[in-house]
Amino acid sequence: MNNLLDNGLQSRRVAFQILQEVLMRNTPLDQVLDRHEELKTLDSRDKSFVRMLVGTSLRRKGQLDDMIGRVAEKELHPANLRYVLYVGITQLLFMNVPHHAAVNTTVELAELENMSGQKGFINAVLRRIISEGQEWQKKQDPVQMNIPQWLLKLWIEDYGLREAAEIAQASLSEAHTDITIKNASEQKYWAEELKGTVLPTGSVRLSAAGNITELSGFEEGHWWVQDASASLPAKILGDLNGKTVIDLCAAPGGKTAQLAAGGAQVVAVDRSAKRLERLRENMDRLHLTDRVTIMVGDGGVWQPSAPVDVVLLDAPCTAT
Repeated sequence: MNNLLDNGLQSRRVAFQILQEVLMRNTPLDQVLDRHEELKTLDSRDKSFVRMLVGTSLRRKGQLDDMIGRVAEKELHPANLRYVLYVGITQLLFMNVPHHAAVNTTVELAELENMSGQKGFINAVLRRIISEGQEWQKKQDPVQMNIPQWLLKLWIEDYGLREAAEIAQASLSEAHTDITIKNASEQKYWAEELKGTVLPTGSVRLSAAGNITELSGFEEGHWWVQDASASLPAKILGDLNGKTVIDLCAAPGGKTAQLAAGGAQVVAVDRSAKRLERLRENMDRLHLTDRVTIMVGDGGVWQPSAPVDVVLLDAPCTAT
């Protein structure tokens, strides 16, 4: 079994474990990725593979369930057998993984996770997907199957049907990795160093990020990961040098870092002490702790001890 683990099975096993944590225990994906010990032991290539496999499985969950429903006539037992099938079908239909590698590692994964009695069933399902899955896929509506109806309804109300459809379609693809450079004068340098592009907003978009923590400049605190759109609220506040700013709902700290790097004294408030620990770690890495005061509090009722110059509340914090 050790040889199997060395030949791609371990990365599939980690992906399966992460899917279980997210879907059975309702743990946010970013938290699972941060604390999963076995993921940390994988090499950079396998870490990227796991992230792609998990992310694609979650984005395409509705389509995967539809595929499984076409093959399995009754409820799956054990319940986590479904996640083993997610691992296999995602590789076959949505990733450029050779069929034999996807099938073999998925069957071996079942054995490793005490589902030896289901190996024949899993093999049969995946063989059926290989022969008919692409035709089934052509008949699926990815937006309707993967995006919750309540969310689609909100997007349509807010943006109109056409733009809502574009947002929904974009959400089915892997998100870009954007970073904010601590020293704005170094944007061009880090864009070239990391093979990225400077966006009109000033963020740098990476073409192939891989494992972020292993990239040049991360450990030294020269930049942090932050979606380009998430960087806009702090930018529109203008010159904050010497001002005191409250950042409500601050964790994990992207906007707090922006404000502090811009010369402000920041009071970072969030109701989650656990998430604030991550913010604290980020401020330590970025060498911005002297400009940031961290406080646990519910932004709906929390009150500062004295008036301040600016309050930043970027809401709602839905991560959509």
